[in-house]
Amino acid sequence: MIAADLLRCTSQSILAVLLLLGHPSLLSLLALAACGGIGSAFYGPAESGLIPQVAGLDNIKQANSLTGLSGSLSAVVGPALGGVLVGLGGAPIAIGLDAASYAASATCLSLMRVPRQAPAATASMSANIRLGWGEFCRHH
Repeated sequence: MIAADLLRCTSQSILAVLLLLGHPSLLSLLALAACGGIGSAFYGPAESGLIPQVAGLDNIKQANSLTGLSGSLSAVVGPALGGVLVGLGGAPIAIGLDAASYAASATCLSLMRVPRQAPAATASMSANIRLGWGEFCRHH
């Protein structure tokens, strides 16, 4: 998650600088968008796996609810705030602040201490396929 945030921070920082210097090329915009997408693709599943470790099984429902609420709130407030920032300071400022938010997230994540968990017992691949097929047949 830290690496994903640092990748997104770096791509947004480069974009902010390119916007500040002029008009970035389409290729550079596509490459930076791809880097941001890669960071998001790795961050999301890792976040889903981290929540139960941090919250514990007793608080998982509340933690998932809070995560969903904050995601929904940011989906509504984020674009509005971004528009205000672009209107007040321009796109380089807004994108630069976005980069700073990824840096802050990476810093917070690096300060977290998550207890180590014993690895889950794994069955053979064929046993997992049989178990999955049995569940599929039971529900269809």
